Amino acid sequence: GQRDGDYPQALDDAKWTHKKIMVSEFQTLKLGPFDDGVICEILEAWYGVPNDQNRQIVVTDYILQQYFRSEGQGVRLSSFNEIFGDPARMSLKRMCVEFRLQNTKAKAHDVVQTRYSESPLEQMSMAPVILGKAVANVAGACMASSAFVAGKAHCLVKNLVSDGDHSVADSALFQAGFSAWLRCNGIIPTVVYEPLPGGGVAEDMKTTALIVANHMCYLDGPVLATILGAPKIIAMKGTLDTPVVGRFAEEIGVVEVDRADAKSRQATVEAISSHCDEWTPGSRPMLLFPEGSCSNGDALMPFRKGAFVPGVPVRPVVLTYTGSWHPANVNFKTDSSGEVVSTGDGEWLAEFLGHLTHSLEVKVLPPYIPDDDERADPNLFAHNVHAVMEAFYQDLKADAAHRRELAEHNSIGATARRTMVRAADAVVGPLEDFMDAAFGLGSRFTDLTFGASRPVTDDEQSRSRRRGSSSSSRRRSRLTAATFSPQASRCSSFTPPYDD
Repeated sequence: GQRDGDYPQALDDAKWTHKKIMVSEFQTLKLGPFDDGVICEILEAWYGVPNDQNRQIVVTDYILQQYFRSEGQGVRLSSFNEIFGDPARMSLKRMCVEFRLQNTKAKAHDVVQTRYSESPLEQMSMAPVILGKAVANVAGACMASSAFVAGKAHCLVKNLVSDGDHSVADSALFQAGFSAWLRCNGIIPTVVYEPLPGGGVAEDMKTTALIVANHMCYLDGPVLATILGAPKIIAMKGTLDTPVVGRFAEEIGVVEVDRADAKSRQATVEAISSHCDEWTPGSRPMLLFPEGSCSNGDALMPFRKGAFVPGVPVRPVVLTYTGSWHPANVNFKTDSSGEVVSTGDGEWLAEFLGHLTHSLEVKVLPPYIPDDDERADPNLFAHNVHAVMEAFYQDLKADAAHRRELAEHNSIGATARRTMVRAADAVVGPLEDFMDAAFGLGSRFTDLTFGASRPVTDDEQSRSRRRGSSSSSRRRSRLTAATFSPQASRCSSFTPPYDD
């Protein structure tokens, strides 16, 4: 279920993860091994007393040599005094290595920056939610199945009476049942329709043959199908084989595509063109994800041209997830230490079931009508629609983040903290005033008892300034020497025992 996807961004743009290992002189240094595809760049290594360069030995070259000799198996070092000598006798010393990592297999769009449960306690805390979700899923599936049967029967009756070709996808009963199933899974979408420039009903999604949306995870298709009136969908191969959902997908006209098969991709383009040729206003549209793969949601990936080859108007839709956990279906994640590690569908499913709610915001834009140049050039058409959707998407993300910050600011916990700070200020303020007053009384009592301080003469002030200037100059001199001492000023006489 993991996808590769094309993304024209250089691997050098992937983020480096800076890390540091520090062990005591009695411990063993363990550096690596790292996963396949991970580059380790050693920046600096030293042995000695922390924060005291004069009692440290720079051993970067030695660690580099040992790491390269290990051939990816990692470095294990101990007994540092025997290897490097003792830079600070009778002092506790540390061995420190600073390095950074880059996962060359992880493209920028393929790494999600979200919080996954890592510790056993965090994973155990999800168990009650997972159990509750399992029960709710059974109830939701029963409601969706019942609504499907009722909608199917209703369509059969209508087709017999009116001699029409009504589909269960148009049934309000079926759409309501599927929406209830999503709610049972804690999926809570909020939809906003941008006003149409020429007027009209913005909520009418049957004014264009195609709907194009950004793509982040498995939830996108079912959510958009529910809130946009069950359009036909281009989905990844295997969707129709999914229990229960596959049956619903077949009814609403899901077209599968195998991204690894050139013939399948060509067949999908032909299916899109055929749909556009047969479509009439008021008919069900087709929902496409022109990115062609899931992303982490930081930005929209470049669009593929398949959806824009017919040259017909499209209805852009952007969505963003706003919950505490981002459900992006990507191949890598950033763990609590900042390292990029691989993830999979099993871990994604556990997090999805382990979180009570998954909120998202959807914004439906006005139809984009191509001009003559865009009809003649699908790449230009795709690029221009991408630019419009990217701008709206970033605004949608920023607005959602702002509302989340306001909600956190107005939360019970934040309000309680602010109340405690104000209460502390109310107590500490008068106490400080009292202490100031007491100190003033004490000073006046001292003056009355022992006499006031004698005024300082001009000659004494001049001598004091000369002494202070000389002392400050000496202090600045020592500070400069200690702060800006070059790297070579460290205790670096150690010559590593390199072997030929």
